[in-house]
Amino acid sequence: MIVDLGGDDRYRGSDLVVHGLSAIIDFSGDDRYTMIGPGLGAAIAGTSIIVDFTGDDFYEAGLFGQGAAAFGLAQSWICVATTPIACAPVGRALA
Repeated sequence: MIVDLGGDDRYRGSDLVVHGLSAIIDFSGDDRYTMIGPGLGAAIAGTSIIVDFTGDDFYEAGLFGQGAAAFGLAQSWICVATTPIACAPVGRALA
């Protein structure tokens, strides 16, 4: 689990969840999410959640990313204000 209060962050790699939990909660900053393999809110028999509240963010994922799930739950949220009420799902799956 990552909870980031601010800053321009870079998330890279592959964060596919298998039988577990992954969560990124980022409160502010111009962030860049680049997945080399499966990931960015993707789970197999697990749960993966991304919530990013503010910033000029960039998201890039290939196959099985940004809200992809097999026998699990995956959710990606982009928020336009600093309250969960202003959040909207951009990718989600329940399988």
